Amino acid sequence: MTYPHENITNTLEICETCTLDKCKPNHCYKISSIHFPSNAIKERLASFGVVRGALCTMLCIAPNKSTLSIQVNQTLVALREEEARLICVEPIS
Repeated sequence: MTYPHENITNTLEICETCTLDKCKPNHCYKISSIHFPSNAIKERLASFGVVRGALCTMLCIAPNKSTLSIQVNQTLVALREEEARLICVEPIS
């Protein structure tokens, strides 16, 4: 399944912080914005608690970096790298 995110050439230009795919395991982040072109994907992730302002913890990244897992509240969420690249986050100290 591919996502029509080709029109978003560089998400870092949109984000003033970093994207979720660049985060380090066992660190906590606050979701600052989500840039999915499809409302269906936004709604699916929102049902898991992946929304602007939510705190998430990066749990692990697959060795080939194709998927990663995060924890939002008590929910574990697996994301594709393409999806994580469209979620902007700020580190929580």
